[in-house]
Amino acid sequence: MTKENLFPISLGIFFSILLAGVLFFNPPVISPVIDSLENWAHDWSVRNDYKPLGKNPPIAIVNIDDESLQEIGRWPWSRDILAKLVSNLYQMGATVIGFDVVFSEPEANIVEKVIQSIPPTEENAVPALEKIKNDFNYDEVFAKSLQLGDSVLATVFLPGKEPKPVGLLPKPLVTLEPDMAENLDVLEMSSYLSNISLLENAAKTGGFINSTPDRDGMLRFAPLLIRYGNAIYPSLALQTAALYLLTKKTTLITKLYEGKLVLEGVKLDQYFLPTDPKGRILIPFRGPSFTFPYISAKDVLNGNVDKNLVETKMVFIGSSATALGDLKTTPLDPLFPGTEVHATIAAGMIDKYLLYKPAWGHGVTILLTLAVGFICSILFPFMGPFLSLIPMAALLSLLIFLKEWFIDHEWVVLSVFFPICSVLFLYIFNIAYGYLAEGKKRKEIKSTFGQYVPPEYIDMLMKKGKEISMEGESKELTVLFADIVGFTSISEPLSAPQLKKLLNLYLSPMTQIIFNYHGTIDKYVGDMIMAFWGAPVTMPNHAGLAVSAALEMQNVLENELNPELLKMNQPQIHVRIGLNTGVMNVGDMGSNFRKAYTVLGDAVNLASRLEGLGKYYHLRLQVGENTWEKTKNEFVYRKIDRVQVKGKHVGIDIYEPICPIGKATPEILEQMRKHHEALEAYQKQQWDQSEKLFGELQTSSVKQSDFYGVFLDRIKQYRLHPPPPSWDGTHILEDK
Repeated sequence: MTKENLFPISLGIFFSILLAGVLFFNPPVISPVIDSLENWAHDWSVRNDYKPLGKNPPIAIVNIDDESLQEIGRWPWSRDILAKLVSNLYQMGATVIGFDVVFSEPEANIVEKVIQSIPPTEENAVPALEKIKNDFNYDEVFAKSLQLGDSVLATVFLPGKEPKPVGLLPKPLVTLEPDMAENLDVLEMSSYLSNISLLENAAKTGGFINSTPDRDGMLRFAPLLIRYGNAIYPSLALQTAALYLLTKKTTLITKLYEGKLVLEGVKLDQYFLPTDPKGRILIPFRGPSFTFPYISAKDVLNGNVDKNLVETKMVFIGSSATALGDLKTTPLDPLFPGTEVHATIAAGMIDKYLLYKPAWGHGVTILLTLAVGFICSILFPFMGPFLSLIPMAALLSLLIFLKEWFIDHEWVVLSVFFPICSVLFLYIFNIAYGYLAEGKKRKEIKSTFGQYVPPEYIDMLMKKGKEISMEGESKELTVLFADIVGFTSISEPLSAPQLKKLLNLYLSPMTQIIFNYHGTIDKYVGDMIMAFWGAPVTMPNHAGLAVSAALEMQNVLENELNPELLKMNQPQIHVRIGLNTGVMNVGDMGSNFRKAYTVLGDAVNLASRLEGLGKYYHLRLQVGENTWEKTKNEFVYRKIDRVQVKGKHVGIDIYEPICPIGKATPEILEQMRKHHEALEAYQKQQWDQSEKLFGELQTSSVKQSDFYGVFLDRIKQYRLHPPPPSWDGTHILEDK
């Protein structure tokens, strides 16, 4: 694990723990934001993933719509009209009728009002009116119609003690002991608005029609139960569905959690309806407004309804008329009829499609947030933006799969919004961090290597940014030293501007050649160039590239630069180059004040010595035996000598690269053969044979006469002072 990875891992884990902590403690300041985000995610899910209603649902809605109000008259209608509405529905085969209307006041008897208004002078008309008075008692007419079948009337519970309770409450679902009632988290109310006793007693049962919008006004949850005093009352949808399902016994299901009594749901006989601890469910929407079959109330009253639309069905009577205001804001529709909300809940009970958020759901959300956060925090920093798409997609798919599985099999709605946000945030964060870190790395690479390598090489370094180490490391490299012959005598007659111009003329093409062969400039020291191959990017053929560059440097000097200098009346430049391959230390080295990307080690020192040996042998290019060993199949070499440099106890072979093998002429190959024959005779102390061959080579190669003169002079000395019999041909050099 690198420092670059440690930071995003630590920050990702910290973010995951922080997010989980916020979800766990739910601080009041942040709570509205958390709720808003989860609500938004739920609304999006409802709009895109609801369960469609079947073709022939067991529920119909009789709608007191605008057309009915226009034809029958304004609301409230007389209860004899409602009695006819109910009677017609039962005659068409309705199984259960649920009213989304509260009848909290008795309807005045019109005949009774007439009797009361008759003056004393006309009291003889009263007996006749008394005979027909009961015919106009429409509350009784309505009550009789309710008794024709299973009917459910609505009640509204109120949170405050004012106004005082109105009407008669229906029979509660269950009456609890005071301690048990207080221990439950079921929504508590302290007042109510219910139906007159005549109607309430005539109906089979009753249920409340309260809605509980969230703080943003959106209706997402619906209570199935409400507590009033020690009694628990059911909703209209619950009671209507229970009658439709022929339920004989309805019970509360509770469980102790850490000493606290928690509601888990309601059981209709053996049919379990899960709820959250407050007795609520998430409304199991089946579509937008008017998804259920709607029948206009006027058509029912006029007998213009197909019997098949009502027969054997559960019927809810309510209103979507704008003037009556029973329209709710829901995730699917901003104007959703309240009656259809009750129908939706009842359909969910019948279809076994009820959604709820259990008490343990929040804990699962926190655990998922931590789990995926830790996974992403550990994996993403080691992956690029494209590779990390794989675990990101896998985690998101897993979260969505879990959510869908719990909905389909357990009716449980798990909130995976924050786990999903955690995955996406950590993915984006790691991309952004990687981008910034990459930018920093690029800047560092450019700053560190821009002066050492060619611009086009910088791009390659940046692509391999993760492979580039600024730390010191040991690697096998090839290093080059190039020095101008007799630079002191060249520079003395020149002014500073002239010297600067000359060095620029020399250093620029030499540097370009090194760059062309992917070399790294280490430094310029006056006229000396130090370069190396194989770092910062590893190159298998670093030795071959270095030799090619050295040959090219000599060729450009001889055939391009010196002719140009001659035209400019500038002194000619000749360069000695030493190359060596070996393990050396490479890295960004220096002090706190200044650093340089450089190489150090014995192999580097030997390359410097080899450059210096060019003066002794009168040669311009010489390489160590390691370089020769790695490139002997690429270039034609002349073995120069076996030498023991100062400070070393073992001799090494040194070589001069002549040209690439493919460019060697027969003359060059013959000269090399003859040279190696002479050198072999020399190392075997066959002085006559060696002297003869070296003499012939000196005569035939005027340019190399000084080089061969070195061996001819040695032979003369060895004749006077022979080396020991065990001599292996190594020449010991006293000077550096």
